[in-house]
Amino acid sequence: MSVDFLAFGRFVIDRSARRLYIDGTQAAVSSPGLRLLLALLDRPGNLVPKEELMARVWGSAAVTENALQVQIAALRKLVGDQFILTTRGVGYRFTGRVQVLPQLDSARSGYSTATEAGADALRPAGHRQESTAPAGLVGRATELRDLLELLTSARIITLTGPGGVGKSSLARALAEAAGAAFPDGAWFVELAAAHDEDSIIAAVNAALNIEGGFDAPPLAYLLARLQPMRALLVLDNCEHVLPAAARLADAFSAGGGDLAIVATSQEKLSCRGERVVSVAPLLIADPDTHCIGSARRSPAFQLLCGRIRALDANFMMDDRQACIAARICQNLDGLPLALEIAAGWASLIGLEALEAKLATTPIIWSRSPGRAAAGRRDLAATLEWSHGLLSQAEQLVFRRISAFAHAFPLRAAEAVVCDAAVPEDNVFAHLASLVQKSMVAFIPNTQPPAYRLLETTRAFALEKLRRAAEEDTVRSRHAQDLLRSLIVAEREWDAIGGAEWLQRYAGLIGEVRGALGWAIGCGRDTEMGIAIAGLSWPLWHELSLRVEGAQWLSAAIREILPSTPPALEAQLRQGHGVMYLDSKPPLSKAEFEIAAALWRRIGDDRHLHA
Repeated sequence: MSVDFLAFGRFVIDRSARRLYIDGTQAAVSSPGLRLLLALLDRPGNLVPKEELMARVWGSAAVTENALQVQIAALRKLVGDQFILTTRGVGYRFTGRVQVLPQLDSARSGYSTATEAGADALRPAGHRQESTAPAGLVGRATELRDLLELLTSARIITLTGPGGVGKSSLARALAEAAGAAFPDGAWFVELAAAHDEDSIIAAVNAALNIEGGFDAPPLAYLLARLQPMRALLVLDNCEHVLPAAARLADAFSAGGGDLAIVATSQEKLSCRGERVVSVAPLLIADPDTHCIGSARRSPAFQLLCGRIRALDANFMMDDRQACIAARICQNLDGLPLALEIAAGWASLIGLEALEAKLATTPIIWSRSPGRAAAGRRDLAATLEWSHGLLSQAEQLVFRRISAFAHAFPLRAAEAVVCDAAVPEDNVFAHLASLVQKSMVAFIPNTQPPAYRLLETTRAFALEKLRRAAEEDTVRSRHAQDLLRSLIVAEREWDAIGGAEWLQRYAGLIGEVRGALGWAIGCGRDTEMGIAIAGLSWPLWHELSLRVEGAQWLSAAIREILPSTPPALEAQLRQGHGVMYLDSKPPLSKAEFEIAAALWRRIGDDRHLHA
């Protein structure tokens, strides 16, 4: 059957089947999001008024402009900011070149035109998803296949196992492999920073680009948004918020609809309908009782050696070294996180020296019957062992960069890390060494180049920072550097188009949350918190996070004192007014009037006439 296809860049839309493909593989996109994209594609290059878009997407249903902004943000995240431009207050424009194709040759293009939803539907032709694990996932093909089958009948699946065993990696692979079975998307929600039910709800909202309601209870509003969705929700790292995560999983499951939940935790959630799957360490053959060929084929061995080769292209291995590698895998119990860290060391000092290090400074593995306690000790022991091998300067850099919530460039690291103990010129070398040792991740294809700590590693580094009594000092430097970036961002907001501005500054939102949590939430520097909150409002606005932004700015307003500098209060009042512009016009007007009076008092014409 011939159908019409719309193509732009790496993307193709099957108008008949209402599906979006990226490089030949079906992408997870919500039904409203796809209708919105089609409405923009039907008039490429033209400004489409927001009222027309809302009518195309939701018909006569009563929705606010906020719903349109949420869907625009989700589309930009999926296809890229460069394709959708904003004319503030008017509408949106699709800027890419659109091709209309009467048909696609499946054999040539790699697209499958299957119509049945499921784990195999709409994969590239000739490929069955469950037969192989995604690239980078070693030794988990059987588990992945079993989980895909279990997802056809189970509403809640919890992956349990010790820390560092690879639960999160397996859950990500499952979300990727099962995506086609869930037309409204497979969404990964990181809960490492969550501490209660409200913060879990906020994390789910952020992951799904859902803007909460100003007046509705957060959980009720989220459940109403999730109810019509056929989606997969992955809740990662639940063990420290277990009761709250269990209550929410119960609520999500009982809310109706076709929502499936996969949780990762060191112990089960204990909620209704839960299916628990224990994730075991990777297998390793004993080189003393099996031939070395069997050891080479074992998953733990392949992970260790594969990671070493990724770090050292000249890495070679004979049978003697293979025996050493197999013994290292046994020593580390096949725990993937431990193997990743060991690979970083092996690429620097070699397998023999690494084995000697393990013999003289061993990782003490706990094997107590309690899985959760053992998992925490296993993970801590792995990180503690590797941390102990770092130089004092590397340890200092490692703990100080834990102030960053997400990715950070070298310039920001220098601003936060440097003092008399670590000169600015040395920071790059220390970061490079930490990357080689698998303690810090380097993020490729970013401009400028960026680094990040994995969440589990960051929690460990933060604890080191607190024990060194450096947390307030380092977080203060982080806040000061963030403030400088926000000042520049605020000045550029009116001068730069929405897409370009977001591309430059959207990544700051995680740092804003972290800085406000320390400055205002913990009461460590309320004046700094007021300054950051007041300059952060363009981010909350452009990212369609006005409810969360309003909460932070309201908290900052409660900290205003008679001694607060007028410029800081004016900026905060103006941003607070923007947050409530649509939902509470009287409050918004009052805040604008206070801000204008303050700008007049200090003679700030730029802000007064903005």
